[in-house]
Amino acid sequence: MNSGTIKNTANALFASHFFVFARFGIVGATTAVVYFLVMWATDALLNINNIALISLASLFPKVVSLVGMFPRLGINDSVLGFNFKYIVVVSLAYVVSTIFHFLANRHFTFGAVKERHGDQIFRYMVMWTINYLITIVIVSICVEQYHYSAYVGVCVSVAFTMFIGYFLARYWVFKV
Repeated sequence: MNSGTIKNTANALFASHFFVFARFGIVGATTAVVYFLVMWATDALLNINNIALISLASLFPKVVSLVGMFPRLGINDSVLGFNFKYIVVVSLAYVVSTIFHFLANRHFTFGAVKERHGDQIFRYMVMWTINYLITIVIVSICVEQYHYSAYVGVCVSVAFTMFIGYFLARYWVFKV
C-alpha cells in the first residue's frame, strides 16, 4: 500500500466517524435536555411544599414506623444515612431519556431501520444496563462522598458513558 492510499483510507475512516459522531452528539445533547427536564420535573413533583409525595416511608409505613427511622412520615427518605430520592429521580429520567435516545439514534444517527426493532432493543438494553450502572455508581459517589448535587453526578457520568455508548451503538447495537 502506498502512502496516498493509506492517507485516503485514514481520511475516509475519519470522515465516516466524524459525521456519525456529530449526529450522535446532537442526539446526545438533545437527550441530555430531555434527561434534565425529566429530573427537574420529577424532583419538583416529589417535593411539593417540601413534602415528599413518594418516599420509602409512604411505601413501607409499618416497617418504617416499627424501626422508628421516620418520625415524620413522608419527609425523610434516609435509611441508615442513605438518601434514595435522587435514585428515583435519576432512574426515571434515565428511562425516559433512554427511550428517546434509542429512537433518535436508530432513525437519525445510524439510520438503522432495516433491522428488526427486537434485535436492536435487546442489544441496546445490554448497553443501557452497562451505562445505567456506570451512571448510578458515579452519581452515588458524587452525592454520598463529595456532597455534590445529583445533577453534577449526571454530568460527570456522561463523560464516561458517551464514548462507551457510541462504540457499542455503532458497532454492536445498530451494526453500522
